[in-house]
Amino acid sequence: MKQSIIWLWWHMPFNRAVKHRIKDRFFRTFGFLFRNTKPYKNWLAIRNISSAVDFDSLSSYPDNWSVKELDLPSEEYTRKPINIARVVFVIHAFYPEVFGEILEQLSREFSGKETKRPIILVSTTANSVDVVNEMLGKALFQFQVFQFDNRGRDILPFLRILKNIDDDGVMIVKIHTKKSNHRLTGDLWRKELFDSLLTAKNIFRGVTYFNHNPNVGIIGPKGHLVPMSLYFGGNALALQFFCGKFGISVEVLKSLNFVAGSMFFARLSALQPLLDLEIPDEMFEQEAGQNDGTMAHAIERVFSLSCALCNMGLVDTSFPKSLENLGVTKDHPYTW
Repeated sequence: MKQSIIWLWWHMPFNRAVKHRIKDRFFRTFGFLFRNTKPYKNWLAIRNISSAVDFDSLSSYPDNWSVKELDLPSEEYTRKPINIARVVFVIHAFYPEVFGEILEQLSREFSGKETKRPIILVSTTANSVDVVNEMLGKALFQFQVFQFDNRGRDILPFLRILKNIDDDGVMIVKIHTKKSNHRLTGDLWRKELFDSLLTAKNIFRGVTYFNHNPNVGIIGPKGHLVPMSLYFGGNALALQFFCGKFGISVEVLKSLNFVAGSMFFARLSALQPLLDLEIPDEMFEQEAGQNDGTMAHAIERVFSLSCALCNMGLVDTSFPKSLENLGVTKDHPYTW
């Protein structure tokens, strides 16, 4: 029944903004019937974050949400970034068969480019670590494999691996073996992301773009940069929490975009505020096939908050001439 309702809602012939208005009117009228349901609580959190003047009064968070306090304002976060000199792939290989697709594509793209081959840092689980090592052993890349529990999906391993990189002059290419099994179009979404980020041409263009645009912290795949205000999902409460830690206002939050699908190019310095929070493993839920509303889904959006604290914005692989020429997708075809 639940999946049928989601399917019907997803296929209603309205854009994202209209659906928001329909949901708002429905819960305002019939909310008393749904007060104990997750959709109603999510709607209430989104309404709170959208109408709040500040986050001082919105401080009721789970007991296990505890991070390091940042010393703000910090000149470290707003200093001019140094030039990118090398590329490091950080890949979460939960599905070895999809990881094989990634290696095949990278091998094709970097064939004959021995001096320009990127370093590959791979996270995976105990169940897959042997096969991932075997696959990498046959590839022509410098690599290192990290083993993690299946918690926090691609996000928690990503944060932990970045702690092993102490050179700011790198472009991080964040990739994961996305399947999105809850969506019939999951394979198509993954292909679009890979086609934007796993080409030598766009990787080299990304390095050049970063070096000419110090005010850009993340480059997402073309067509997958979406407005925060339309895609809070079940993550509004967590975003309130992190805005408070970063000292980011409601108005700034609502003006931001983020990368749907959580694959992108990034400066390490743009993610430093997020890394400095030292988010503990316990803040990430145990894996249970959740479609939204987990800490991993929230951090997908918090990447943008980290950039904002560094006075950096996001663009996509159309590589626009300025932040004013962004191709933001208001009706993303693959996101609930």
